[in-house]
Amino acid sequence: MARVTIKGPPSPDIKKMLEGIKVQVRPHMEKQLSERNAVTARWKDSFRPEFRIREIVSGNSLAVFIALKNPTKKNPWGYTIKQVWDWYDKTGQGPHYIPNRLKKAIAFTMKRNSLPSPIGRARNFGAGDALVLRNSYHPGTEAAGTGQRITEDYRAETIRVFDQALKEQGGKALSGRVRP
Repeated sequence: MARVTIKGPPSPDIKKMLEGIKVQVRPHMEKQLSERNAVTARWKDSFRPEFRIREIVSGNSLAVFIALKNPTKKNPWGYTIKQVWDWYDKTGQGPHYIPNRLKKAIAFTMKRNSLPSPIGRARNFGAGDALVLRNSYHPGTEAAGTGQRITEDYRAETIRVFDQALKEQGGKALSGRVRP
């Protein structure tokens, strides 16, 4: 999130200045938006989060951030897009049982060596081994931290873009901050 506050009581001049800053900052935020969309471009439609730029002008401050566009949309398994994104980006997913819901068996290929057996037995499978099972146990995943990484990658540039926009809009007694 990027936020800028102009000191002084709210006035039409300050609101006009904030609207000008908003227009100048938008192309920078669109770069961040496209990078987030690139992360999820290959996801299935029922799981894919869509992002948008939120701009909030309130009194004498402006907040600009990237937010989920479809957080309450549910996928066929009943999970919201926000839950799916949080699992991928923030919390990861703990070990869980995968029941066979649609077919007689689940088929997949192991991507790493020496993983515990997906059916809970004491043997290991190697990379490239094809498995066909009635049910499976998933060992879980770690959070990717993509949203935080993108925010941190753009942090210095975001501060620079906001400072430049403030100067161009003629702001004199200004304070601003950029935070994830």
